[in-house]
Amino acid sequence: MNRSRADEGLSIGPWEVLPRLNVLRGHDAEVHIEPRYMDLLVYLAERAGEVVSTDEILGRVWHGQVVGDHSVYQAIARLRKALGDGAGERTYIETVPKRGYRLIAAVDRGSRPTAPSPTTKAHGSVPWKGLLLVVAGVALALYLAVQTEQSETTNEATTTIAVLPFRSLSEQENDAQIAAGFAIELADALGRLEHVSVIGPVSSSLAGAPHAARQRDLLQADIVVDGSLRRDGNTLRVAVALLDASDGRQLLSRISDHADNDVFAAQRRMAATLADAIRGRQGLPPVAEVDATPHDVQAYDFYLLGRYHRARRDPQSLHRAAAFFRDALAREPDFTAARVALATTILLSSYYDQMALDEAVAQATPLLEHVLQESPADADLLAAIGLSHYLRGSYGVAVDYLQRAIAVDVNNAEAWMWLGLAQRQQGDLRSAEAAFARVRVIEPLFTTAALNHANALSWMGDSGAADALLAALLDKVGDDAQLYRGRAEIALDHGDLAAAYRWSQRALAIDPQTPLSRANLAMVLAYLGRTADAARMVDGLHPASRAVQRYLDRLSATVLGLPDRDAATESLQTPPRANGAEIDWRLTHARAGMQRYLAGDMDVAHKQLDMALEGRIYPIERTDYDLLLCSMLVDAQERVGHRDEAVRWRERCGAELERSRRNGWQTLAAGYVGARLAMLDGHADVAREQLAKLVEKGFRNRRLLRADPLFSRLHGDAAFSELLDRLDATIDAEWQAAQSPAI
Repeated sequence: MNRSRADEGLSIGPWEVLPRLNVLRGHDAEVHIEPRYMDLLVYLAERAGEVVSTDEILGRVWHGQVVGDHSVYQAIARLRKALGDGAGERTYIETVPKRGYRLIAAVDRGSRPTAPSPTTKAHGSVPWKGLLLVVAGVALALYLAVQTEQSETTNEATTTIAVLPFRSLSEQENDAQIAAGFAIELADALGRLEHVSVIGPVSSSLAGAPHAARQRDLLQADIVVDGSLRRDGNTLRVAVALLDASDGRQLLSRISDHADNDVFAAQRRMAATLADAIRGRQGLPPVAEVDATPHDVQAYDFYLLGRYHRARRDPQSLHRAAAFFRDALAREPDFTAARVALATTILLSSYYDQMALDEAVAQATPLLEHVLQESPADADLLAAIGLSHYLRGSYGVAVDYLQRAIAVDVNNAEAWMWLGLAQRQQGDLRSAEAAFARVRVIEPLFTTAALNHANALSWMGDSGAADALLAALLDKVGDDAQLYRGRAEIALDHGDLAAAYRWSQRALAIDPQTPLSRANLAMVLAYLGRTADAARMVDGLHPASRAVQRYLDRLSATVLGLPDRDAATESLQTPPRANGAEIDWRLTHARAGMQRYLAGDMDVAHKQLDMALEGRIYPIERTDYDLLLCSMLVDAQERVGHRDEAVRWRERCGAELERSRRNGWQTLAAGYVGARLAMLDGHADVAREQLAKLVEKGFRNRRLLRADPLFSRLHGDAAFSELLDRLDATIDAEWQAAQSPAI
């Protein structure tokens, strides 16, 4: 909404309202509120004394965005809390049952905003957290100085800052990891400012020592923040240096000592000074109010340790992170940030580890609901809720929450990445690619972000750009198993089996026992026709994490469900679960349905596939995978005599295939579905021609093509037999090339 008139001055009761700064001033204190809530307060003030309906609020404040009435309720509750409106008799905002809300306090539009007072609210005596704001203040002061030197025409320029992991000069156990966690928190604090882009902590830690040329080349940073922490009894010493990444020039160096009992006084002075400077020079809001921090010093240390381990993502690190967050909450139960971090870690464990999704959601949900009552606008909370919905397959809700998280904190790399994943699951590959590209601006060295971006480019048909992206990152960070697995997948998707084999071998050489590397190589071996080798490679991987299961699902289309399967291939199968999260329920039925279809058991296949697909709005795994399932369901229904259902699903498959192409999907798997639909429509010649083109483009899944019941009708066709022979010869040549030393 337009605040221009309200920006001239506004008072509500004893509160002075400063819309441009998102601040309420009164009672010798300042309260910072979310911009959306300020918009709502200003709108209610403009309609003071009138009943305003929820629909009016959604239209004027949310501008018609698809959010529920609960969002308005949360905003009203947040405003009441900020204004001090008690639960008894209301003095500010009144609820009019079945009609809406009314601002009943006196409104004076004659006051004018003045500079905020330096008074802020301290939440506890925590040296690390207070020191964090001090160091952030130094970095911001430098930022303002740099901006001041620029011409008036560059006020909207963004300064990119890299915060390197702080070094610990103490001998206390865990202090090195605490210092690294401290840098992560510092990056978060800086990243919430306008006109500042902060390189994420993962990339900053990978960049290594603060050598200016290296930082410029690896991170594209303007300014590098480097520092150290020393703890001696109750005193903390911080040393910080800020370097110009273009030439290595030291812009600022400061050493300061802080006792536990005066850190927050220093924090308040620094925050107030910076707020005035930002307001006067750039028109930016003051430093955001610090989240509630614990009174217990050890609780915050545990929290920083958890942040350090969670960034690593592997199962062991996630276990450690969760343990540290629980330790923090055991010492300080109301530690909001630790509660959100623990919930996020648990949810991530359902993907990277073997925790069942329903169990992860059951553990994480109470943690998130507790925080939602107190801090409904917290960016990390909103992102965690979005992640929860993404993992459960509620992709539309996930996108809504993740977009809200990004609106609060535009530099939240995890929120951007999960947004891209949710959009990809919705089938919107173009929007997903844009989100992944944004993640890589924030975290240029983050392997997972690069892989997601590369996959999106590959699935949009640009395998060259996708592989070049990963190759460039390997040049920067050195050998990385995850990046080699990514290159193997891209090569496999586009038919370069020899390259896929070499990259998957490189990944396995780095971490021979890692399930993901074993599953990656198994998939390549299956495409190369080395079925027994593939089965041995994945033997013993069950129960599998969701990441490993993704590979096993693809193997089910190359190894499983064949009439001649033996005990080795049988071990790859997983029985479907009848309980748990809906997305897991659908995935297990999809997996079983595909296996039974390829085995020719249509009575079971059509039931399993129908349970997987009926009633779902978004793809189960990814768009082209669902399209393959859809076409299998059509054929299975035809074969068991359910022709009306087959016609309905055939129309749906065709419409979804066209939609996927509009949304950027150009995979060989989607092309294979197109050939299947042509076959279902009785156009065998068209289907055969499309298959021939797919083989020319790199389609190499000969086991699927031979086992596919739909194409069994072509087995007596000379042209189809010639196509299969050509595919066999191509794959055999690829295997010979894979055995040759790389040049």
